[in-house]
Amino acid sequence: MPSKTKIGIYIHIPFCSSRCDYCAFVSSVSDGLFRGRYVDALIGEIESYRHLSDRYETGTLYIGGGTPSMLTIDQLASILNAVNSTFSNGSIETTIECNPQGVDEAFCSGLADMGFNRLSLGIQSTSDEVLRRLGRRTNRAEIERAMATADKYFDNVSVDLMLGIPTLTAKNIKESIDYLASFESVRHFSVYCLTCEEGTALYERVERGEVILPTDDETAAQYAYAERLLRAKGYLRYEVSNFAREGYHSRHNSSYWQRTPYLGLGAGAAGYLDGKRYRNTSDIHGYVQAVERGDSVVSEVEKLTREDEIEEIVMLGLRTAKGVRLADLTALDYDILAVKGKEIDKLSDYIRIADGYLSIKPEYALVMNAIITELI
Repeated sequence: MPSKTKIGIYIHIPFCSSRCDYCAFVSSVSDGLFRGRYVDALIGEIESYRHLSDRYETGTLYIGGGTPSMLTIDQLASILNAVNSTFSNGSIETTIECNPQGVDEAFCSGLADMGFNRLSLGIQSTSDEVLRRLGRRTNRAEIERAMATADKYFDNVSVDLMLGIPTLTAKNIKESIDYLASFESVRHFSVYCLTCEEGTALYERVERGEVILPTDDETAAQYAYAERLLRAKGYLRYEVSNFAREGYHSRHNSSYWQRTPYLGLGAGAAGYLDGKRYRNTSDIHGYVQAVERGDSVVSEVEKLTREDEIEEIVMLGLRTAKGVRLADLTALDYDILAVKGKEIDKLSDYIRIADGYLSIKPEYALVMNAIITELI
């Protein structure tokens, strides 16, 4: 029997206890009864992919949101059971996102017993003042309790840190990194810059002049400072927003940048399978109703052309520290060094070509988008 291809599986849990001011993700504040219906629908969608089980097995599993810890341990177990009964389990990394207020002894013990081996905590900052400015419904005391509990049950913890926050100081950044990195289990940092998207509470406050965001140069300086601090503690950048100790990069997220197949399950989830990218409906109630009717929940499908694939390889590869593997482009009969020779010459101070890879020099990571635009 031929070996099965490993795929990533992403499962979206769109529920939150409240909505953060900056959040533009598919999420909802809902009651427990509807969450139960959503879990049932999610299991139905998972089982609808059973016909793929002769070709694929689970390589990585990532449950994100929203706030997956809004579900009960029993609900999460039923989702995990559905995945494992649909696809053979070759997973080496099983991650779940949590907010600090959802992390306690019973929850972490239950996750560990189920087989989760990686926890991703949405910290953003350890400063109460900064958290208030973000509209986060947590505080330093909850973060300290959550970190101690996570450290007890997990050997592989990732934490989110946010930059570009109004009035954020170097002292805030250093205190957060120093505290979080003091836990041996914290192997990974995801460092994001605050974005102000239309339709969020933050966007409205900025429009009214109540909030003034840092300039791009100020945010870039914060990023450079955070990168220096993390590097000194052994966390190396492997993608523009991600830093890890050796051997602890996110295997699931890396599959996105390497364009390996993955299923996206749940409302608003996206997937990539058989050369097609697809997205499920973002209407949470519509998603549940469609599964209950036996209808498809997929709202968009795009079959990638050769040109699309070339663009993706360049765009996604340049996000990573390693860069674009030139052989991947050659396989599509595309020689970027010849086709984009003039642009590459112009960008010679910003990029490097070595060992079969084209990459952006680390000091220019935050002008990545401008460089990518020149090369696609």
